[in-house]
Amino acid sequence: MKELQIVRRYEGILIFCSCIGYVLISLIKNASHFDTYIQMARYQGVRVSAILNDLYEYNNIIDYNIPISFSAVFTLLAWFLFHYLAYPKIQKQGWNNSTLGYLALTGLLILLGSYILKYYPEYFDHRINDSGQIIGFKVYSEYRVLSVITTTISTFTLFCIYEMFAQLLYKLYSTENLSKSLYYFILAILLIADLLIIFNTAFAIIYSSFGLQQFLSFILGGIVIFELQNYFSSEVIHRLRESNNSEPYLLNLAIYFMLCLVGSVLVWGQFSNFGQTVEPKVFYPITLILLVLFPIMISYINQKEKKVLQTAISNTSAELTNLRSQINPHFLFNALNSLYATALSENSEKTADGIQKLGDMMRFMLHENNHERIPLSSEIAYLRNYIEIQRMRLDETQNIEIKINIQEPGPEISIAPMLLNPFIENAFKHGISLRNPSWIYITLTLDARKIYFKVHNSVHPSSGNNPEEQNHGIGLENVEKRLKLIYPGRHELYIQKSAQDYFVSLVLDY
Repeated sequence: MKELQIVRRYEGILIFCSCIGYVLISLIKNASHFDTYIQMARYQGVRVSAILNDLYEYNNIIDYNIPISFSAVFTLLAWFLFHYLAYPKIQKQGWNNSTLGYLALTGLLILLGSYILKYYPEYFDHRINDSGQIIGFKVYSEYRVLSVITTTISTFTLFCIYEMFAQLLYKLYSTENLSKSLYYFILAILLIADLLIIFNTAFAIIYSSFGLQQFLSFILGGIVIFELQNYFSSEVIHRLRESNNSEPYLLNLAIYFMLCLVGSVLVWGQFSNFGQTVEPKVFYPITLILLVLFPIMISYINQKEKKVLQTAISNTSAELTNLRSQINPHFLFNALNSLYATALSENSEKTADGIQKLGDMMRFMLHENNHERIPLSSEIAYLRNYIEIQRMRLDETQNIEIKINIQEPGPEISIAPMLLNPFIENAFKHGISLRNPSWIYITLTLDARKIYFKVHNSVHPSSGNNPEEQNHGIGLENVEKRLKLIYPGRHELYIQKSAQDYFVSLVLDY
């Protein structure tokens, strides 16, 4: 980390020196062109009085050197602010008032530098006659309001392009497997490119070349689509799923379309210099349509991939949680077989029956629980075994009432594993007391499309000696998440709880 800070420090020094070098060479070239044109005019016979009269109000230092220098200073300050403050804060904190403030200040400095660059410099050019001879000079300004906006957008786009390459280099530098000599070789290439830009003043074409400006508009379009996709995912899709109130969703959707409108104007303005080089006609509507549709398509693709990943992680988590609740499952399974044989040999049928049911549950956990879907009959068999084992430890004649009504399903019905049992575990964990009247009612019915599952149980404070209290199983929270991931829009989960009872109703469209 310390080495990376040193790299960033030297990076700032390099950018500062590059900016100074670029400005100095630009000023020297401008002065050289001025002297060259004067000498050409004198050589072609233009009188000194005519030259002085044409250039009477032109001062190369005041009208060109000073504005260019001040514009470079403000642009350089904007880069330092964006690179060392705004972007790192956006990475750590996301979008908040602080990061937006830094970003707005960056934009203001860029706008100020662009305004100085376009408004204050005075340029000169020679006038020629029909035969191509120089007959005098003219002084003019390139100031246009739209050109200031275009230059501002171009500069900020270049900042973003630089930041992408810089972050890539930081990652390369932090990669342990990357040879440092290779990293320094990449830096040497970039340094050579930087020197070529400085001594050839390549950045000057930003303000005069339609080709580069068009290229930058595509880069800007990509950045706008990326940010719009982030906004649509977090503020529209996420809010729609988390909130039952449609008003925030509609408001965020309206804001999204407004951002698309603003972004399309900026990209089109960058491409066409706001209609001065290319008329709107077909290009602007296409830009608007692409900026509206592309973020939505990317968001839904990302959400689908994220959903698949979360489902896999959730299922794996459920499987691991259940396996971790057992100590060496294979050993326990083999031990249960031995105990079952011993219980039969000693005529302990009830014990043997309990061991057999526990063995069946272990077999389910080891072989079927890791599938994405299992037959509903297997899930019900596991539920029945679990309930029977719980009943073996209870005396239902002592104020304990357990009623089970489970409809046997057809062979073609399948569901995700371990969606129903956590509710029954929860009922036995919190609904049974050996001192107070207790009851558990479990109902499972189904029709041609849906499964109807209900659990209603009494609730008692923890006694401190219930072994089930420490067995957390999969957990109801995990089940709710899995239901949202696996059965989105295809389930209804209703939970009602009080100090005396707990009621769960699950309707599942299988």
